[in-house]
Amino acid sequence: MTCGTVVFVNDGNPFTSSLGTITDDNNCEGTVVWGGRWEETVDQGVVVELDSVVATPATCFNLNDGSAFIHGQGNPLFTYTWETNDIATNLPTGTVLGNGIAYNNFYPGTYWAVAHYADSSSFGVPYSGCDFGYQFTISSAAQLTTAATN
Repeated sequence: MTCGTVVFVNDGNPFTSSLGTITDDNNCEGTVVWGGRWEETVDQGVVVELDSVVATPATCFNLNDGSAFIHGQGNPLFTYTWETNDIATNLPTGTVLGNGIAYNNFYPGTYWAVAHYADSSSFGVPYSGCDFGYQFTISSAAQLTTAATN
């Protein structure tokens, strides 16, 4: 990403401007509504990433005591959410179970740790599209079964 300033002005006249969206190399998006102005200073860029998640299995079948944390304690420019998995798309659902670098109430299953870029320029609000998801699985012990014997 190069340094500089991007300015997009939408004067609200449908004949001279349109709803605008600007996307950078990290897929961060900015949208200008009718009659709006959006200005963003682009610096050397930040790569939103998450190296790995350390997961601890649930202790028993169908018990919600599995846990996970971001390896390396995370990046102070990022916020983190723990999200459920959409079985149909195998992507995060957007259903947030918790926030922060650790979470400890997982049932066995597949989940996502999602890093969101939110610097001081955005007042800590994550930039739209500046997310990186890391899929992981919480395992558990097998379900106990019984069998009748004579």
